[in-house]
Amino acid sequence: LAKLGAETFVAAFGHLYSEADLAAFLAKVHTHEAVAEEIAGVECTHRLVEHEGALIAFCKLRYPSNYRQHSNARDPLELGQLYALPGHTGSGIGAQLMDWALEQAREGGHDAVLLSVYAENYGAQ
Repeated sequence: LAKLGAETFVAAFGHLYSEADLAAFLAKVHTHEAVAEEIAGVECTHRLVEHEGALIAFCKLRYPSNYRQHSNARDPLELGQLYALPGHTGSGIGAQLMDWALEQAREGGHDAVLLSVYAENYGAQ
């Protein structure tokens, strides 16, 4: 999952960062240790997609949301990440992951799903 997170992040946003800034971000967020700590915690839930035995996409939900102060929602759920490897985008995987995220929000009684999107991530918008 750490490798997939790094690969998909670089594919989508690598061009927006200097090499040093990108390396620092990846070392902070997409290391095995950082991802293992996140998985062991209670705030994040992940949904993984495999193809032929390899991880190709994932969705991460966070509760409580880091963005709840920016919303009037009573009990929002955060969609932290929804990434797929290049070559697998446009195949419906993202829609399936989004359906899962919305189902989790409904089942959890959340009144909103919050998402922070980079200004230049037009596909996510």
